[in-house]
Amino acid sequence: MLDTTEEFRRKQIEIILAKTPRERGQMAMDMIESMRSLVKNSIMVQYPHYTEKEVIAELFRRYYKNDFSPEKIEEITKGMMA
Repeated sequence: MLDTTEEFRRKQIEIILAKTPRERGQMAMDMIESMRSLVKNSIMVQYPHYTEKEVIAELFRRYYKNDFSPEKIEEITKGMMA
């Protein structure tokens, strides 16, 4: 994204690097969890009739659709819902 000035980007990096490794790790984990929640909520809106297992299987499909063959995705998600 190019909507941030170079000066502001440098300030952001400075603030992040001033944090301890543990704090930076926690920031990363919080961002991952936030994105997971957003994707999960979008699935629940799109498919309100899905069970919790079906939501988790769809979450897996969205995250890993480019990492596994369609057949392998189907095999894994069937196992998740069993």
